[in-house]
Amino acid sequence: MLRKKWISLLVAISMVAAMFPSTVFADADSTELDTTAPTSQTSTEVPEEETPGTEEGEQPNVTDDTTATGEADKGTNESEEDETVVGETAQETKEHDPPAKGTEEKAEDAGETASEEADPDEETVVVPPVTTPEVTETSVADNGIATMAETRTEYPFETGGTGYATLADAVKAVSKDGTITLTQDLDGAPGVSVPSGKQFTLDFGGHTYTLKNPGAGSTGTETNGFQLLRDSTITFRNGIIRISEENGIGEGNPIKRVIQNYANLTLEDMQIYAEHQSGGEDYVLSFNNGNIIFKGDTSIYTTDPEAIAFDVCYWQSGGYNGTYVTFEAGYSGTIGGTIVYDSTDEAKGTLTIKGNGNFVGIKTSESSSNGVTIEISGGTFEKSFPAGYLVGNVALKEQADGTFKVDKATPVAMIGEKTYPTLEAAVKAAGSGSTITLLEDVYLGKMLTLDKADVKLDLDEHTISASVDFVDPTPNATNNDNHLIDVTAGGVTITNGTLKAGTLNNHTLNIWNANGVTLEKVTLDGSAAGMGGAPLIVGASNVTLKGDIELKTGENSWYGMNVDSRKVSGTDTGASLTLDSANVTVTGPKTAGIYVENSAGDGVALNFQGAPTIAGEAEGFVPVQYAVDGTGKQIANATLNFDTNNGFDISDCGFGVTLTVGDGDNLTTTGFNSFEDAFAYVNDNPDAVNPYIILYEDVELDEMLVIDRDDLTINLAGKTIKASENFKKQDNNNNNHLVDIRADNVSLIAGTLQAGENNNHTLNLWNAHNVTLDGVTLDGSGAGIPGAPLVLGGSSATLNGTVTVVTDKENSWYGVNLDSKNGEGSELTVNGKLVFNGENQNNAGIWVEDQGKAGSDKMKVTFSEGSSAQGNGVEGFEIVHIVKTDDGTQQGTVTGGENAGLITDEDGNYIVKPAPAPSEPATGSSHEHSYVWQGSPDEHWQYCTDCGQVVSNGAHTFQWKDGVQVCSVCGYKVTETSTASAPAASTNTAAAAPAAGTAGTAAAAVATGIPQTGDASNPMLWVVLLAVSGSALGGLMVYKKKKEN
Repeated sequence: MLRKKWISLLVAISMVAAMFPSTVFADADSTELDTTAPTSQTSTEVPEEETPGTEEGEQPNVTDDTTATGEADKGTNESEEDETVVGETAQETKEHDPPAKGTEEKAEDAGETASEEADPDEETVVVPPVTTPEVTETSVADNGIATMAETRTEYPFETGGTGYATLADAVKAVSKDGTITLTQDLDGAPGVSVPSGKQFTLDFGGHTYTLKNPGAGSTGTETNGFQLLRDSTITFRNGIIRISEENGIGEGNPIKRVIQNYANLTLEDMQIYAEHQSGGEDYVLSFNNGNIIFKGDTSIYTTDPEAIAFDVCYWQSGGYNGTYVTFEAGYSGTIGGTIVYDSTDEAKGTLTIKGNGNFVGIKTSESSSNGVTIEISGGTFEKSFPAGYLVGNVALKEQADGTFKVDKATPVAMIGEKTYPTLEAAVKAAGSGSTITLLEDVYLGKMLTLDKADVKLDLDEHTISASVDFVDPTPNATNNDNHLIDVTAGGVTITNGTLKAGTLNNHTLNIWNANGVTLEKVTLDGSAAGMGGAPLIVGASNVTLKGDIELKTGENSWYGMNVDSRKVSGTDTGASLTLDSANVTVTGPKTAGIYVENSAGDGVALNFQGAPTIAGEAEGFVPVQYAVDGTGKQIANATLNFDTNNGFDISDCGFGVTLTVGDGDNLTTTGFNSFEDAFAYVNDNPDAVNPYIILYEDVELDEMLVIDRDDLTINLAGKTIKASENFKKQDNNNNNHLVDIRADNVSLIAGTLQAGENNNHTLNLWNAHNVTLDGVTLDGSGAGIPGAPLVLGGSSATLNGTVTVVTDKENSWYGVNLDSKNGEGSELTVNGKLVFNGENQNNAGIWVEDQGKAGSDKMKVTFSEGSSAQGNGVEGFEIVHIVKTDDGTQQGTVTGGENAGLITDEDGNYIVKPAPAPSEPATGSSHEHSYVWQGSPDEHWQYCTDCGQVVSNGAHTFQWKDGVQVCSVCGYKVTETSTASAPAASTNTAAAAPAAGTAGTAAAAVATGIPQTGDASNPMLWVVLLAVSGSALGGLMVYKKKKEN
């Protein structure tokens, strides 16, 4: 019984253990994680849908360029895909065919004129031989599967109840006013000539009639698909005419023109394609005589919009009546190519367009120079045309897609409640204080002048554009008459819309000698201007910009806008531009926003009020630029005026430099393209008071900069003046300094002077007094000639803020040199913090010597209260070294060394007072230390950022924190690469530190190469549990046995 209880206990333990997750060990050789989804055993292919209308085994829809029968898809429009206007063709030529002897037709290919002496009733017409198309009962695709049953007869043409094999036969047989019907699509149809005196309709029955050589025509000119002679009245309707891609293969002349017409011709619901014309697409149809009427959706398709769809040509010889082309009121088709009017007699060549058709455009040829008769009252055109073509109460209106629609004329503008048919009429009627409101987009045929004071033009979100027939107003007009709009009166306001120049404009908006002009929320578009100019010109005027202002530039634009002082009636007149919280955007290729000129001397002002912005999209865009001469020297400038608290950064203007002159409240600020331009202006204007230059970009010098102008301040504003790679090295090293100051009261503020390979001294002061260096770095580390970063020769200077002196071990003698010149001493006063970086030849900061025999009392270094000095960290570095005479007398004096924490060494030179040993408290220091923790992978320490003292050296004490080892003393973190890091948190954790909650995942397995089984349990835990259970069981058994015994 007891044994059964033990067996039951073991079984229960086993069952409980089985309930826990078990570990499955993967194949040890499998080191890559298979992340692909399992593939189903069953097929997941989607069965191909059956084509509607087909039975099993039938050929599916054909998607290439041919139908299943192998024939071209006859019902598609193969030329509509590209109707974009590409550009003017280089030459408009048409080969007119002089009539052959005995005919009344122009020869298309012959070079000689035919005689008209033959009797018109006995016309000799060449009718090419015709072969009957092969009749097939069924068309078969290449794979042998029947796809389309087609019943054809040997007589595709029918008239009067009788079938005919050829069109020529049907034309001969058709009765007056009869109808010829095409009963099937027809390939390879030869050209056909229709003689005079025929009256019939050719009904294509919705079929496609494909032309192929031989063509029809007079002897030697058989190149037409249809040759229709005069005194016939013919209608083509309800069909498609194409030219075979095999045109020209085989006997006979290829088809060059679809229709050569001298008859009265009506085209109704016809689709005519130009592709495969012999010699290229041009003159798809040629109209030389007769009344031609377009009805329904008759269309002509060309692949090139510049190809000539048809011409209107009155053929003078032969007694022709004239050529009169009319698109009826119900017309709705598309003329994909260009219409050419080349009639020599405007009375006998007319073009009338009504309806709602779509057209590319209309051109006139040189032969129509005597005049044209073109009347348009409907349609939409890709290209604009002269307003003189319009008839009736219509207007040409540009659409959002750039096309031009002929639509009902409506009032264009209004003043108060009164409307006006044209903008010109409204401007003429306006009085002082009037507001002209635009009611729709307007096209100007000549420059519009706003010459009445205090008139407001409210564009009301409309556009004023130049029409294609924009002309000069006078025969002797200059470019000053080619602006889109010219403002010559004060107080004019233009707001809320767009002004758009055209190919015959230079300036979009020209403002001349007008004060108080305001532009608000306007776009000035000069992108299409065909003459050199700018979207906006401010000449001798005062203009204010408000709101969003966009200036669109193009290839012919000079810049975004121009502000220029000019002579008006012999008097110099200034100009000003005010940006009153305006957001100016310059688009297009031009890189200058505001271009300043001084054509009439100084007198240009730029005023920045509120919070304006100036931005451009072109690479290298500069918001404000000044005119320069041929050498690149700036020859223009402007006074800059800013609100004190508008937050507008003057650097946003794009100036390299600004210069402010004046005293007290009488200050004037001017911008310059470059430091050289500003410096030249200072030297050229000695009367300028207290010149103050601010840099907005780094400056590279090609030669030593000599400052010999008193009272000059250069605010480097964080920028650097440095030697360029082309710095000119002189034979005399006195001319190889980077900057040489020879004037009094000069200040350099907040930036860096950086010497180069051909420099010796970075900054040399020669007989210069009261020079101030404030927050400046003097970098001589790159100097290639021995010298010093700062040299005072018979000069005095004051150091404010933090002045850093950087030396080079090979070419720097020391950091600063104080020397007398010609009996005059030098004085250096340190009011702030003086820092020396880098080694030098003499391991000294300030080197004092009296080579000019001024006397030691005139060679002074003074450290003011609160000053400090920091050495370069090299042992034995002297902050001040004073040279001694032969008798041991020092050649200079130091005052206030203790203020900077300096003491003298045994030679009387000044060094930084040594800090206490790291293990001792930092006592007796002249300042309160500012310690920061620093560290390496092995240890840490505290470093004083003011004096460089190091204390608290020791090893790290690491603890795990958030998966990273962190020193509990200094905060140093151990990264994966065990590199030193600041106490700030690092994102790289140690490889040995498992992050909490990230037990083995698939991603971890990929990283470590351990095969994954999908189980996250620990097998060792179960081994331990089994061992414990076994021990317990064994113990119980032993205990029981002993008890029984």
